[in-house]
Amino acid sequence: LERIHILSGLHGLLDLDTVVAPYEMRLGRPGSVTADTVHAQAADRGLLGAPDVVVLAGRDYSRIVTAVWPHARTPLAGSRSMGEQLQRLAGIAAGGGLDHIGLHQKSA
Repeated sequence: LERIHILSGLHGLLDLDTVVAPYEMRLGRPGSVTADTVHAQAADRGLLGAPDVVVLAGRDYSRIVTAVWPHARTPLAGSRSMGEQLQRLAGIAAGGGLDHIGLHQKSA
C-alpha cells in the first residue's frame, strides 16, 4: 500500500489532499514541528511500522523523518544545491527510479 504524506514545517505530517493556509515556518525555528511531534502523528496514523519510507526533501526534513524511521531512504541526501536536487528528481520522474541516483540511508 503506497501512502504519500507531506511534511510541513508548521503542521507536521499532512495527507496529500490536505489544504492549509500559506505560512512561513522553517524547521528548527520556534514553533516548528519536531521529530517527537512527527513520531506522535505517525503513531496516530499507524505509520510507524511502514517498511519502505522514501524522503524527497532536503537535509533538515530528512533528519526529522529519519529520526522517526531510521530505515528511510533519502535519495536527495548529499545534494549540494537545489539545482542538483531538481536534477535528481527529474531523473526519478523520467522513469529512472531511485536506483540510478543511489539510496542513501541517512541524510548528509
